[in-house]
Amino acid sequence: MAIAAGVSLAAVHALLGGRAGRPLARIEPRLASRLLSVDAAALAVLRSLRVPAGLTTERLRELLAGGTDPLWLARWCQIEPDELALLVDGDAATCTRLTETLALAAGRLRDAGPQRPVVAA
Repeated sequence: MAIAAGVSLAAVHALLGGRAGRPLARIEPRLASRLLSVDAAALAVLRSLRVPAGLTTERLRELLAGGTDPLWLARWCQIEPDELALLVDGDAATCTRLTETLALAAGRLRDAGPQRPVVAA
């Protein structure tokens, strides 16, 4: 949801974990507005809208080359392992916007540090 709203990973970490161990007293109005602007219909479109798979294929390849577990990555991206294989092998011309978004999020999580969430955003 945060990526769909254009909210940075740093802002999400601050919202969830606070800053310097302290919870945030309030959310910045611009950030709140972005998060509240994403509705269920916009998120549903992510599941059905097809986009070119090229960038997603590159992201997934980078993640796997960097040691990300393929089963974890498939679950994170909410796709079956065989669909992940098609994307990584370059045999899929398109993927859903959701898959694209979740692959981007996985890359950002990898870049942010060693922790990984248990469930997809």
